[in-house]
Amino acid sequence: LEHYPSRFEDYSRILRTDQLADQDTGSVFGVIASIQVKKTSVKKMQLTEAFLDDGHGTIKIIWFNQPYIAQTLHEADRVSIAGTVERDFSGTWIMKNPNYEKVLTEKGAVHTSGLVPVYPATSGITQKQIRFLMTQALEAVDEFTDILPENIKQEMHLIDKNIAIRRAHLPESTQNYFAAIRRLKFEELFLIQLITEQSRARLKTQSAPTIAFNEQKTKELVSALRFKLTDDQRRVAWQILKDIQKQEPMNRLLQGEVGSGKTVVAAIAALNAQESGYQTAMMAPTEILAFQHFQTITNIFPDKTVALLTNKYARVSGSDNAKSDPAAGSDKTANSESDKTANESGRFAPSGLVASATGAKSDPAAGSDKTANSESGKTANESGRFAPSGLVASATGAKSDP
Repeated sequence: LEHYPSRFEDYSRILRTDQLADQDTGSVFGVIASIQVKKTSVKKMQLTEAFLDDGHGTIKIIWFNQPYIAQTLHEADRVSIAGTVERDFSGTWIMKNPNYEKVLTEKGAVHTSGLVPVYPATSGITQKQIRFLMTQALEAVDEFTDILPENIKQEMHLIDKNIAIRRAHLPESTQNYFAAIRRLKFEELFLIQLITEQSRARLKTQSAPTIAFNEQKTKELVSALRFKLTDDQRRVAWQILKDIQKQEPMNRLLQGEVGSGKTVVAAIAALNAQESGYQTAMMAPTEILAFQHFQTITNIFPDKTVALLTNKYARVSGSDNAKSDPAAGSDKTANSESDKTANESGRFAPSGLVASATGAKSDPAAGSDKTANSESGKTANESGRFAPSGLVASATGAKSDP
């Protein structure tokens, strides 16, 4: 039931054969007056041709290369068809390749009346099959637990969850549908907010290593850069440096356009962590991006050891040996593809800062347009002595979970 439609076909208009207009879209309910299969003389195409009588007149129906329909529908069958009306070369009203279903009454139509849901599907299953299964499943919709308190629903003017699910699949109107979607989206965001607050509350109970601000080393790094930091970079770098001096773990989101210089901001924080005796684990969602960060951080810190750990690479800056052991020293800035590689062996120096890039799009030639991501608490230090600070970096518009 939580497999929701991706769109709807609007067949809410009930059409009468004596009141048709060109390009009218809707449904016609009536009785099959005749049906037969013909073969065209030119392309030898099989046409299933039928006439539907709705009590006000008849409309011609054509299905192309679907001769089996003549075995499904017969004269005197009561059916509902849905599609767009047009005139053929002789001026006769015609509906080509309409949806159809056998029904006893107009209200019994599921696939050809009202707002008809169209679901994401895969090969081997039809829309009719999905709609049939959803109709059966909706009988159990009242078994869903409504987690939202009544006072919140009243304050936000939200409908009950079971009603929302039913209307999300089979809305009676567009207003019904939007009210249902609003209710379901609110619950999703409500749960995310609860989980986020719980995570923040747990984080506040943990202790983080105090990373002192090393003014001299920071100035040396900034002056050695080939470009001048922007005011925004200076401001956010200073905010991060103040955060990591605290005894509680930092949990900060750094967001900016691709190429705006988030990586160098993270590098400034990593330098201060290293000068305080801690390493920084910088994580990336792909091996390519991890390798790009390895190259970028190596260029920023040419006199320090930078390690790259992925499923394919185990490399240390300054060495051509791809199988080098990067876990020997205590002054390393580690770049890893997954959080498991950062401190499994116990040979790494304690991690004081965890940073990781989100899945934002980047220019492969730049290699320095993203920084860091982390859930900040459990990733880099499994000893339980402290939780490292976390920095999540994301390009504007990218999905991230701060």
